[in-house]
Amino acid sequence: SARIPDPKGWRDEGAPLYFTVSLSYAVGSTVWVNYTVLRDGTASGDDFTPDFGPCVVLEGEASCTITVVSELDEIVEQNETFHVALTRVFTVASSDFAVSIDRGTALGTIVDDDDVSFSIVGATDTVAGGGVLVFTVSLTKRVSTDVSVRFVLESGTATVGADVENATGTAAMAVVF
Repeated sequence: SARIPDPKGWRDEGAPLYFTVSLSYAVGSTVWVNYTVLRDGTASGDDFTPDFGPCVVLEGEASCTITVVSELDEIVEQNETFHVALTRVFTVASSDFAVSIDRGTALGTIVDDDDVSFSIVGATDTVAGGGVLVFTVSLTKRVSTDVSVRFVLESGTATVGADVENATGTAAMAVVF
């Protein structure tokens, strides 16, 4: 029978993931194991290339390797998963010889290795009482989800509570590509 276990460990973006398809024992004929790489709900279209094809176990061997290459990007995102599914096993040997699929699905994980930081640019204007000062919050990289930054104002020449209201809050940033 043919089986495909999950690979050991995870891979950072840009590194290949290797899936070993194993037969129960070496056989006297070449065996083709068809597979397809399937997106999970968390994997985007840019992080790896969906693929399909045969993994060929040569005569006298008991395994072959499927390689899935992940793409290196600069987007801060969640770790992403996908599946490699065995779809069909066949050989040109006599009809008395059959190979079944024992474990037909393996899970791959691409670990996001991007970091993001933010900066705050202070207001350059002065305002009269009751006016609004605008502070600009920026991220250093693109992100795949909305981001919120909690802030706390501290007293300087203006006193929090007396001169400035709303000394704490959240700055929300929506993702726009």
